[in-house]
Amino acid sequence: MLEDIFVRNLAGYQSYHLNHHNQLTHFFGIPMIVVSVIWISTWLPMNLAYVVFFGFLALWVSMDLIIGLILTIVFLPFFAIGFAWFAELETMTGGLIALALFVIGWTFQIVGHVFEGRKPALLDNLFQGLLGPMFLVYEVFVITKMRKPLLRKVERELAKIVN
Repeated sequence: MLEDIFVRNLAGYQSYHLNHHNQLTHFFGIPMIVVSVIWISTWLPMNLAYVVFFGFLALWVSMDLIIGLILTIVFLPFFAIGFAWFAELETMTGGLIALALFVIGWTFQIVGHVFEGRKPALLDNLFQGLLGPMFLVYEVFVITKMRKPLLRKVERELAKIVN
């Protein structure tokens, strides 16, 4: 059941990202946005920062174990860096770094959607914003031809949406 919801939403997300230039810009923009949000979260009280960060990881893992674990491996070091380095910066310096990452990341996103000729998916469904990092991992699976059962399911759902 949860896998079906994930597959439908991933196919929906993919329908907004069919252009290869758009997909490429997302490989830069999404990580910048996620890292900026992770680093800002380290300014929260430590317990709350852990709840926020591991809450997102739990959500990703619950949708797809393998993709969720890959995202954990990718983003956990940035969470640690956030506490070890970013949270120690002066508020103005840290804020400017996070803001720059966030704005540059969104610039990549917007430019990508100009190539696509379609607005970002999260403007139609906020949940799609959580799928962005998962979609990047999924795209690596597409490129490497890994996880073929997942690829086939998403492609079948995508065909229903696009056709």
